[in-house]
Amino acid sequence: MNDINNDNASRTYTEEEVLELFRRFRNEEKLIINKNKEERALPTDIVSTLEDSSKLQLQESFKRYRKDLTKYTHDDRTVAEEINKSLVPKLKQHTVETTG
Repeated sequence: MNDINNDNASRTYTEEEVLELFRRFRNEEKLIINKNKEERALPTDIVSTLEDSSKLQLQESFKRYRKDLTKYTHDDRTVAEEINKSLVPKLKQHTVETTG
């Protein structure tokens, strides 16, 4: 029974223990940050292309890339809702009851 009470009791930490906990937390945070940076790193072939190319070559490559992209205009991608024209006469004959 004493073991149960001892497990639930709050513990007092010394200043050295608290500092050590902070060091551990800081190191764990640094590891997480470094891991996230590595995951976001560019592939090596892209990095090498960026490093080996001059500014002018990169601009020309970017221009070619933009020209090769499929061009979309607003009208091509979205269409407003329309009523089928063959149904318009039938819809005009239909009456709707209103309550007022």
